[in-house]
Amino acid sequence: MSRERLWLGAAAVMLIGVDLGNRVLASNDEARFPLLAQDILTRGAWLFPQLNGAPYLHKPVLVAWLIALVSLPAGHVTQFTAALPLALAALVTAFVIHALGRELFGGSAGLLAGLVALTTQGFVTFSRTPVPDMVMGACISGSLWMLVRMTRGAPRAWIGFYGLAGLAFWTKGTAGLMPLVIALAWTLVSARPDKWRALRLPRGALVLAAIVAPWWIGGLLVDAPAMRGVVVSDQLFWYLPRMPTPSALALPVAHALGIVLPWTVIGPAALVGAVRAARSSDPAREGVTFALVWAGLTLALVAISHEQRFRYYLPLVPPVALLLGWWLARAIAARRSAGRVFGVGWALSALALLTAYHVEMRQQNADYDYPRLSATLQEALGDPEPVATWEIHHLPLAFYLGRPVRPIGDEADLQRAAAAPPHGVVIVRDATLAKMREREGLIVLRRERFAGRDISIVSRRM
Repeated sequence: MSRERLWLGAAAVMLIGVDLGNRVLASNDEARFPLLAQDILTRGAWLFPQLNGAPYLHKPVLVAWLIALVSLPAGHVTQFTAALPLALAALVTAFVIHALGRELFGGSAGLLAGLVALTTQGFVTFSRTPVPDMVMGACISGSLWMLVRMTRGAPRAWIGFYGLAGLAFWTKGTAGLMPLVIALAWTLVSARPDKWRALRLPRGALVLAAIVAPWWIGGLLVDAPAMRGVVVSDQLFWYLPRMPTPSALALPVAHALGIVLPWTVIGPAALVGAVRAARSSDPAREGVTFALVWAGLTLALVAISHEQRFRYYLPLVPPVALLLGWWLARAIAARRSAGRVFGVGWALSALALLTAYHVEMRQQNADYDYPRLSATLQEALGDPEPVATWEIHHLPLAFYLGRPVRPIGDEADLQRAAAAPPHGVVIVRDATLAKMREREGLIVLRRERFAGRDISIVSRRM
């Protein structure tokens, strides 16, 4: 292993390992794939595991498979094993960015790009959070690395390009096919016939179809109407463009800048330098153009989609890190003192991000203490079943309680859930309970403080 990889690996292990597995799963998004993984371990249903007793068809389940695999030795999913695949995906992504930077710009730029990526807010946050975005980012980055290699004559790189794009699909669905769009755009911008030939589109389409088709076919066999609904709502409408309102324009900018913090400070200078290089006869022109197309198209596709989440911008980190690595390598080559400035800035950035993450994590763990809430339910009620929640995330509670928890949304649902045999209970905010028109027959079994609000555990007097 080269010295560059050793430095990068040491930095990655240090940065990713801090607080790994200490974060409480506090939202439905964070608990969803750990619960699916637990169902895989319990029932062995690998292709379509169940969530709260129903087959999960909304997204492919590669992340659930990974969590289940690392949880096999323990026999059950824990906070640590839920986060471990994401940490490993972040490590892989850092090495892929290094390899891409080395191939496009040289070893120094590759190392700097990897170090920059590791110290972005996106990496620090989502290398510890069990949502699919980090794994998808690793697959997309690997696929585009293979794209660069196949356009430079690597004979089997096309298999890696289409294969990794297919794996990216298995993390989140159609969003994972982004490498295909980027490849076509880069080929058009390059205006070189040899790049079209290098894509091997007919063969690649067959490889991709072979990887992607099992999810569609299996879903149609399990529940055809539900699968058709998923195709329309989750895989198409979810990504349709939004109306251009002020918030629709401002939010993507805020997310894009935030995901690469703190390196947004030097981002404008690097962007100006990259655009100049792409328009000139600079030796790095091809690599810079590739990174610009990758970053620009990723930002555009995510920014115009109907649904906006901060984590959706995580795929923006690798191309931005490549551009920053290239720009920093040139700055350091021109002035040696710039290297010392980068070293100090990198160390301070790492310390600041890890400290901020630790403080935020501790606050979240205190506010959303689902382990304590589940322990309270079991201690106070013995074996409550069924359990429902109103205006409180149900999947984290299901994870820590070890049984299904049903979400409800109105008074009639609450009355039915509280009366469900043998020992139905509902967890509801006190403010919501106070507004109910019909509370006769409901008894408050326990009151707690949760997420900054007073909540009650209620049942129905039989």
